Amino acid sequence: MTSDSTLNSVWPHMHLRGKDMTYSVTYPDGREEVLLSVPKYSFEWQIAYVFDEAIKLPAGSILRVTAHYDNSAKNKFNPAPDQELPWGSQSWHEMYFPYFDIAIDKNVLKPATTGTN
Repeated sequence: MTSDSTLNSVWPHMHLRGKDMTYSVTYPDGREEVLLSVPKYSFEWQIAYVFDEAIKLPAGSILRVTAHYDNSAKNKFNPAPDQELPWGSQSWHEMYFPYFDIAIDKNVLKPATTGTN
């Protein structure tokens, strides 16, 4: 983050082979914090996680998301464990979208000038 910001919520999004997803932040002082851990991700239960108290992220903070998949026959939701898995928007494809709801101060982004003075 190049400026102070506020993290209001996150939304882990994968499809049928999603196994787990973890959101974390490394602060400028080197301290690390897990913000959300979804150890048993379920495609049937996708929600946005709104923090009880918004998380202040000072400039220089680094957000990370780690996710894993289960493309094996042991995953009862996997429609085709014997096939190569493409990225795609359909449920039988797979995707990885770790959404963030971040707010920054309105004064950080200056309106563009029109070029006329």
